[in-house]
Amino acid sequence: LDENHNVNVQLHHDHEIPIEREQEAPYGNIYYRPEFDVELDREVPVNPADTLYSCVSNGRMDMYRAGSLLDELKNTNRFNDIVYQEFVDSEVAANVQTFDYDELERSPLRNFSNLVQFMRISHFAARLRDDIRDARVNRMQRDFETKMGPDDCAVAQDMSSSVCQDNLIRKSWMLEGPPPFC
Repeated sequence: LDENHNVNVQLHHDHEIPIEREQEAPYGNIYYRPEFDVELDREVPVNPADTLYSCVSNGRMDMYRAGSLLDELKNTNRFNDIVYQEFVDSEVAANVQTFDYDELERSPLRNFSNLVQFMRISHFAARLRDDIRDARVNRMQRDFETKMGPDDCAVAQDMSSSVCQDNLIRKSWMLEGPPPFC
């Protein structure tokens, strides 16, 4: 506005736009607002495992790394059943509390071009989990038999089943309540 309250409009061509305070005009997206930047989860490259023991950390087993290792060992004919069984029966495997499938679910192998490899890794991961669980059950059974002794275990099973059967045969059950239950 000038002194007479008239609107002073100046038209400029694109190449003649005045820049105040000698600032450079921004390049790129002038509507960019950094406060609206949302940082998405970036894929962290997973270091390939060299042994199954390296897939376990703090009671958590990374099933993607373990499955990938087993897949690689099978493909290169370096898989050894004895080493595998030694790991499955080890104290490290027995202390695994969480089987972590997060990396496997986020794996880029899930697309159709690598679906066969993804299914192989999933298969090896599931097999490893089941073998570790079976080893835990076998270990608990051995511990139980060691504490009880093989003869005590058989006697305890016979005694508990006979007591249970005797109680079912001898007891008569009655429901207390209004008709038709009395």
